[in-house]
Amino acid sequence: MNSHESQLANSSEMNEVSNQYYPNPVNIINIKCANYLFKTLVLIDPLDIQEGMMGKAFSQHFQGALFLFGDGFEGYFWTKNCIIPLDIIYLKNGKINKIHHNCPPCLGECRRYKGTGDMVLEIYGGLANQLGIKPGMRIELVA
Repeated sequence: MNSHESQLANSSEMNEVSNQYYPNPVNIINIKCANYLFKTLVLIDPLDIQEGMMGKAFSQHFQGALFLFGDGFEGYFWTKNCIIPLDIIYLKNGKINKIHHNCPPCLGECRRYKGTGDMVLEIYGGLANQLGIKPGMRIELVA
């Protein structure tokens, strides 16, 4: 378990939720970035990570999806079978290092959005620009 996973596991804000979209129990945690609080799904399980936001929309229950990669990640995210545009934000040690803005949903062959980090945050497309979220900014877990 890396430091981010242990912080999440110890967070008093993290609650088990039963969610029809994911095969495993999904946790929710609040994170703060650019003075904005996001209630995010925390996706750790490889099956949940693979499923991501496919066929899902954000709601009053969650405004982001936070993907955790224990030893780090170098690769691609895409928006295959997504129903909403996404901002895909790569983070390393809580610091934003890459943002792909307003990535449109796609079917079939999809563009791949490259990055590295130990976490990826997906929020509604265009929101990062609207809120002034930029590379170099930090996110924090909020209890």
